Amino acid sequence: MDPTKLEGFLPRLSQTLEELELLYFQFCRGYTADGVPDPASPNFFRDHTQYPAVRSLTIYRFDGPPLLDRLQHLFPALDGTLHIMSDPSVGSPAHEAFRTANRRAQDGSPSHAWKKLDRVVCSAGMLHALALRCPIRHVMLQRRDEERPRYAADALRANPVQRLKLTLACGRGMFDGIFTPELAGTLTHLTLVLVHDNFDERAERDAADAAQPLWDFLLGATRSALQPLHNVTHLRVVIHCKLHRGRNPWQRREEPADAPAAAREPDRDYPYSEAFMAAIRGGPAFDCDFATSLARALPSARYVFLMTGGNVVVRDPDQPARAGAWRSSERWNVSRGWRVANAGPATGGSTHPNGHGGRLGDGDPPAGALVELQGDVAETIIRNEELLLSQTDEKFHSFLFADAATRAPHIRALSIQNWRPPPVLVLAFQAADQASPDVDVAALLVEIITSCPQLTDISITLYFDSIHDQPIVAAIAALQTLRSLTVTGWSTNALNLLREVSSPIRTLSIPSFYNVDPASLEMVLPHLAPTLQELKLLYFRPRRSLTDDVPGSPDFFRARTQYAAVRALSVGQLVGPPLLDRLQHFFPALDGALLVGGADSTLDARAREDVRAANRRAQDSLSPHWQAWKKLDRVVCTPSVLHLLTLRCPIRHLMLDLDHDHDDDAEEPPIRRAAEDLRENPVRA
Repeated sequence: MDPTKLEGFLPRLSQTLEELELLYFQFCRGYTADGVPDPASPNFFRDHTQYPAVRSLTIYRFDGPPLLDRLQHLFPALDGTLHIMSDPSVGSPAHEAFRTANRRAQDGSPSHAWKKLDRVVCSAGMLHALALRCPIRHVMLQRRDEERPRYAADALRANPVQRLKLTLACGRGMFDGIFTPELAGTLTHLTLVLVHDNFDERAERDAADAAQPLWDFLLGATRSALQPLHNVTHLRVVIHCKLHRGRNPWQRREEPADAPAAAREPDRDYPYSEAFMAAIRGGPAFDCDFATSLARALPSARYVFLMTGGNVVVRDPDQPARAGAWRSSERWNVSRGWRVANAGPATGGSTHPNGHGGRLGDGDPPAGALVELQGDVAETIIRNEELLLSQTDEKFHSFLFADAATRAPHIRALSIQNWRPPPVLVLAFQAADQASPDVDVAALLVEIITSCPQLTDISITLYFDSIHDQPIVAAIAALQTLRSLTVTGWSTNALNLLREVSSPIRTLSIPSFYNVDPASLEMVLPHLAPTLQELKLLYFRPRRSLTDDVPGSPDFFRARTQYAAVRALSVGQLVGPPLLDRLQHFFPALDGALLVGGADSTLDARAREDVRAANRRAQDSLSPHWQAWKKLDRVVCTPSVLHLLTLRCPIRHLMLDLDHDHDDDAEEPPIRRAAEDLRENPVRA
């Protein structure tokens, strides 16, 4: 989506539209074409319609440079929420050029610059590149591990804010000077989300280097970082954990294939500390002592809220070491809140602990003591003071696990169409509403998959090879309830999922693999042959090479697995000649739908007649390998494909696609050949 496309349908709403959400948006395909001040340029951005009523803008995927002159021209009155996810160019060598251009956009035409923004939701790199100078009340920074930490510090030093939500990966340097004196002078509300995952061992290594237990390391780093924040009145600290327990086969050293078993290095355990677990589950360490130490670090503190949540996953010992599924063995979510006595309104506190967690009685608490808040009161304050997490963790996942026993059994289908390795963009099951990579989305997906006992239909996109995909692939592969699976993408993880899925799949769709042939099917699908009833392929090459025709050859097509349960076959494009002996061998019981989007259009007249003759022989009852189809309920194809197939079996319903028949070298129109075929084999509809 770009401004030119918006011109096609949106200008009529320009005077009333107040809030706009876009999945993808770009200013130009070439980064500079729309900046040419040439009246003859159709993409010159100042020629596009403005939307002066828009107060809030959300763009989940911003492609191209985040240039303020364009944004300010299109949305001149923006003063509510700007939610904009990063483009790969943010953090690139061009990053500083974007930042400089954005400064100029606010210098040269101050009348066009935004006057203020209520909330900005983006990554640290995006905030840095935008170089916003207008007052911002609330910034919510998403987690971007690959960005240099200085981005957040520099951006917030140049334009400090009152309210900040910050998500960081636990480890050395996680704060890295982000709380500058400039920010300390304005910041009053801080939500700090610390994400710990022992899948990578950075936090454990950093703690070991500091000669401290992991919990003490995290607490010491947090307290030290908060000390400069002398104006913070409301603090919320959230520690989100995803802990793997047991052997870690992915950390095994590469060994020669012929190395003896005794010489191979064993799998290492994931780092796992019982002391850390005792604290992180909400024990005494993560209680009044911790809250008190944080309050003492903040001289203006009025409220302190703590939350710890996460889960422990273990390997299923019954699964192969490399492909074994993860399963959740423990899940927790603990949230508590306190007010600081005599530091603000005494809202809702009924009892108060002393510094060691004991109760002091019903009298007035001493100044500075923590007064525990009732749960509903704490939630109300968190909501009213906007100490909120991103909604990634509060949409589908919260809906499901708020009452998992009741809701999870009713989840039948899950679509994960836009899953990418972190940073995550948009998940298909989310409403288009402030999605962001603040939490371990891969862990959430695994938890959802493993917690829904009646999942029968999953669709997933796996275009990239990433270790973040492996737990998801393992969780799907371990399911026994699936009946329908769609795998889009050509990554190794996509192939692994097809190989390892253990459910009795009935419908399988592989809409993105190119040039699938019998040999590649043999690598991933034979274990599904007993149950597979419907197969959908983007491309299929029935004959890979001439050796397919040679009996005794390892590639001989009759030595390949047959899919005798398949009743419906859909192929977007047949590559090479559509040979019926192959199709009938691989799918001998086909009697439902046969959909063929197209076939090889490079065949000359002689080759076409040879294919037709071969297909007639393949349906000859005298053939020693006779497996001709008995009937077909529906055939959808082009006239050229129908002519090449020369089907003789009864067909109930024929649908001819005339728009995609491109046999330009034919001596007669394809539809005329189809008419000839219909005379030989008339259909009912």
